[in-house]
Amino acid sequence: MSTRRTSQRLAERGEQREQREQRDAEPAPAAKKQRTAPKAPAEPSKALAVGDALPELTLLDQHGKEVHLKDVKRAVIFTYPRANTPGCTRQAQCYRDDYAKWTDKDYQVFGLSTDAPSAQLKWAEYTLLSDPKRELIGPLTGTTSSTRRSHFVITDGRLVQVSVGVKPVESSENALTAT
Repeated sequence: MSTRRTSQRLAERGEQREQREQRDAEPAPAAKKQRTAPKAPAEPSKALAVGDALPELTLLDQHGKEVHLKDVKRAVIFTYPRANTPGCTRQAQCYRDDYAKWTDKDYQVFGLSTDAPSAQLKWAEYTLLSDPKRELIGPLTGTTSSTRRSHFVITDGRLVQVSVGVKPVESSENALTAT
């Protein structure tokens, strides 16, 4: 009886090995379409400072329309790691709730993340910018390896406040103090 069990175990192991080899020989399934851009390699980026102008870039908004940064004169830009997550949603809600305060002072409100425009389509009523290559996020935050929750106030086309690593519920209120 023990010889029969040993033979069965060896046969099962052989079948399992064949299945593994067959699986390993098959091509890998196609990668799923990503909702956000792949992370850029970790590179230090020269951070913009108070008094610096925004770089001349063009980014897409949540509707796929181009936004030329050279045309931005009075604005607040807040960065968030990913749309539809608790902290980011709370930060966006604070800017939504303070939207009238911003527009009363003639400031535009921009959310900025690496999310694709389609991922942000129904997320807020103000303009959300897509920066999958971190072309603006890098200079604003000083890193291209991640997106830190932050805000930046622009007056006359120049940075007047830079706050990196902010708390979601305090971001809009603190940024308003710079205007």
